[in-house]
Amino acid sequence: MGHGIRRKVFKGKVRALATALLVSTAIGVGLTAPVNQAFAQSSAQSSFSVPAGPLHNALTVFGRQAGLQVTYLSAAANGKTSPGFSGSATREQALAEILAGSGLIYSFPNAGTVAISAPPSGTGNVVADGSTQLNTIEVQGENAWGPVDGIVATQSATGTKTGTPLKNTPQAVNVITRDQMEAQGAATVTQVLRYTPGVVAQYSDTDVRHDWLTVRGFVPGRYRDGLRLPFGARGYSQPKIEPYGLERAEILKGPASVLYGQGLPGGMLNMVSKRPRDEEIREVELQYGSHDRFQAAFDVGGKLDEEGTLLYRMVGVGRLSDTQYDYVEERKGYIAPSFTFQPDEGTSLTILGEYQNIDSPGGGGAPALTANGTLYTNVYAELPRDAFLGEPGYDRFRNEQAFIGYEFAHEFDETWTLKQNLRYGYVDTDTQRVQAYCLSAASCNPSSLLRYAWAFPETSRLFTVDNQAIARFSTGDMSHTAIFGLDYSFE
Repeated sequence: MGHGIRRKVFKGKVRALATALLVSTAIGVGLTAPVNQAFAQSSAQSSFSVPAGPLHNALTVFGRQAGLQVTYLSAAANGKTSPGFSGSATREQALAEILAGSGLIYSFPNAGTVAISAPPSGTGNVVADGSTQLNTIEVQGENAWGPVDGIVATQSATGTKTGTPLKNTPQAVNVITRDQMEAQGAATVTQVLRYTPGVVAQYSDTDVRHDWLTVRGFVPGRYRDGLRLPFGARGYSQPKIEPYGLERAEILKGPASVLYGQGLPGGMLNMVSKRPRDEEIREVELQYGSHDRFQAAFDVGGKLDEEGTLLYRMVGVGRLSDTQYDYVEERKGYIAPSFTFQPDEGTSLTILGEYQNIDSPGGGGAPALTANGTLYTNVYAELPRDAFLGEPGYDRFRNEQAFIGYEFAHEFDETWTLKQNLRYGYVDTDTQRVQAYCLSAASCNPSSLLRYAWAFPETSRLFTVDNQAIARFSTGDMSHTAIFGLDYSFE
């Protein structure tokens, strides 16, 4: 008996629950149907006859004819007039005509209400049809010859000479940006490249004269802004590049003779100079570091006229520094002015100049010590850490270098662009030192060494010009970039 009662009660509850669900569903359908119907009707056209006159009156007549509740702040419509609207249109089209010239916008909070309001500040301007015209947003892509926002570059001026994105360049290219140089605190080009795979600094960055390095086991060709730098007969008259004057440094690995002529298979180093920009640049730097290193630097630039057809930039560095070696010092001055003339969007001429003078008493590098007394101390006593085998009054390194050139580019049309890069460089170095000499490694006694003096004065002058014709075109769904060039250099 008890089981039968429980079954009836259970069945009764099920029926009640089912009935409640059906009723609630019916109510839900009844509530949503008018909303959906109202939105469906918003695309239907109706006949309107709203006379011109005060905006208050026009909105009242429109609301009555459209069957809508019109809400707005009285202050928003005060003093405004409406051209009115007569004809067949959707309610949105009619409302846009009624609000034309008022500077107000509309929105539909729900199917039966339209809200009129002023546009939020900074969102844009309202045009004649009542729609909102957003403010212009300039989107600028990365320039392969310009700065990079951050550490990761997406384009390279070295891989193809055309500013091709790195993802489309079929060679290994490493780009060290200005931000990365500053994050590393790089004071030399060797330090700029110290985290680049495949690059080895031969002398562990102990030489203030030159940046000795290899790429994949070979001495790389060195380029500045795509043009070869002087090197000299022995490599002593190569320029010492100041990293503060660089926007980026790029390593192109593997053979590159198709684009740059004769070179070793390891790769090449291209350094991109800071250039004038259409923005104000104001930077002053003061540094003090180990070994009484004092440095002052500045980087200024911007527009010379309101239109931005003339741009300038001036970069300078002054340095006085001792080193970790006795008698070895560094005195350096560097200045790099540049100017850009761009009469129109398709034509530009940039003049790049640079002058640098380095004077390093003590020879500019670490003293060469013998293996006996440093690595091996089982036979001969260990040399003191401040041992200097040179001659303080004789050892000296001097470097004077100057460069002047230009970059010209002109776009004839959407397909063809002509470029010409030209530079003349002068590097004069004078290196002289006194070093130890041993007849044999076994008899090399560090306490009684033979010494000899040597001097390598060397001067190099290099004229180089690179002419390029670049064509960008499409065939069907494929885009192409072709480059034709002729370059000449004399050193």
